[in-house]
Amino acid sequence: MNSQITNAQRADILIQALPYIKEYYNKILVVKYGGNAMINEELKEAVMGDIVLLSLIGVKVVLVHGGGPEITELLTKIGKKSEFVNGLRVTDRETVDVVQMVLAGKVNKTLVNLLEMNGGKAMGISGMDGRLIEAKMKDERLGYVGEITGINISPVTDLLERGYIPDLHRGMRPQRQHLQHQRRYGGGIHCRCASRRASDYDDRHCGDPAGQGRSLHADPRYHARRGKAPV
Repeated sequence: MNSQITNAQRADILIQALPYIKEYYNKILVVKYGGNAMINEELKEAVMGDIVLLSLIGVKVVLVHGGGPEITELLTKIGKKSEFVNGLRVTDRETVDVVQMVLAGKVNKTLVNLLEMNGGKAMGISGMDGRLIEAKMKDERLGYVGEITGINISPVTDLLERGYIPDLHRGMRPQRQHLQHQRRYGGGIHCRCASRRASDYDDRHCGDPAGQGRSLHADPRYHARRGKAPV
């Protein structure tokens, strides 16, 4: 914490944060995280720190993430060109294997590790775990791209009750469909179990719990942790 911040300023920051803490204490908040915010390491660290802070003050946070840039990067490395139809990635068998490897193996576990390093208690799961996501093929032209037909929230709520931050990625088996609409996916989780949903975290704004698109970095909670006054 910045040593130049006086005790009076620290007290003022905590007073400003108190209404937020009261409003969201013991509530479920779904945070959707993706895009360029996952590439910027400094921002990634800040986002994970914010999520842990929310958890520590009593907010039940569910993190839903994508990984499009990482998927495209690996596909490029293996010489496979990405094709898109109406903004959706065409996903054949080889591509869905890469998607699964990147989301479940690299991205999900990296975020779990960052949450744990920031003092949180996290567990990585996917749409295929506990039959969390049920889906059907969206369009034959897109290959293994799914459209959500049902959500079983029990795996998520069980983790929340045990004090974990569930870290979810898109994807399911046995059909192994790739859920490309992260907004729809996060929205489905939100509708079934959450009291609040944050706007998307990206490189332009990090959604506040009220869903107004304001940066969490402008909230007193963020600055209480970093010893800075909000601007």
